Amino acid sequence: MMNNPKIEMYSNTSKYIKELVEIFKTTSDKRKAHKNSFNILKSMTYKKEILSEIIELNLKSKNFISRKHYPVLDLPIYRNSDFHLVANCWLPLPGKQTNITTKSLHHHGTMLLTSATSFGPGYEHWLLEKPIPIKGLDTKFTMKLIERAAHPCHHISFVDSLVVHVPMYISDLTITYALWSDSIQTSMLDRIKANKFINKNKQFLKSLILTLGGENIFALKRTDFLDFYPVKGGFEGVKNRSDVEFTRGPVCDYLYSLFHIIQKTGNSSLVLNIGEEEILKKNKDLANEDKILLHSLIKKINIEETIESRLTKNIHYGFPKANFTNEQIEHALESQNTN
Repeated sequence: MMNNPKIEMYSNTSKYIKELVEIFKTTSDKRKAHKNSFNILKSMTYKKEILSEIIELNLKSKNFISRKHYPVLDLPIYRNSDFHLVANCWLPLPGKQTNITTKSLHHHGTMLLTSATSFGPGYEHWLLEKPIPIKGLDTKFTMKLIERAAHPCHHISFVDSLVVHVPMYISDLTITYALWSDSIQTSMLDRIKANKFINKNKQFLKSLILTLGGENIFALKRTDFLDFYPVKGGFEGVKNRSDVEFTRGPVCDYLYSLFHIIQKTGNSSLVLNIGEEEILKKNKDLANEDKILLHSLIKKINIEETIESRLTKNIHYGFPKANFTNEQIEHALESQNTN
């Protein structure tokens, strides 16, 4: 059985991971721990070799090539019971439009997020205060604007618990390092969540627990509204998250997008050094048609032929409650003050 590589094998990245581990280990206040991590994450964004190590770490991991993906492609970096760190790869729309949201307006409950842009032009984002229910309307809310701002390369952004936010689509590939933790002190639940088996199967296990009515056993807080979209007079809450949750796209889209990221970030040599045979050994479940595509993409890498990312309409984008414009958000904010 082939073991996945560990972050400790990569000297540049592991140095910063150790610093983050120490901060979260010695700081009980999670918001302060995030604040103390800002300079570490910012420093990481200036070191190209870190992104190379993250890509190599994932390329050498089992079943990484054979995944399906959401509109944002994620490269896991490190996880323990205090925090987890991931590289999020934001892909442009086929038409390169930047005036459309990547997902619904949403918050993450009690979770805290610090984002550091490490590659590309970055994105514009919206941050809004905790939604306030409109009296007499069960699913409609008002929100106050915190900021509408750019999140360019090397910029740090912090999203507090219950703060509603949304990134807009970008003009070109953008990669952010996302540092996640709960806002409350590390508990036994956090240690359970950090378990590799549970983390790998978290969506299935969470669905099973909720179906059986056991959310309180594991403190899976069922906030009524996590997602919102703009309407006249404010914002409509989405009761069923499945209405705005994207499904994972086909492996062929994932392969095109992954190899676009590898090529665009100047890491083509990683694929050639690892080799097609070794990649296939790590991805035994890859379908025959995807093996053929993999071979074709490696050939393109070798001859330096440009590979474009792929997002599929009605799978990765094209949903009115999740993909709307800046103007629609502006109108919702303005019209809520006239009611």
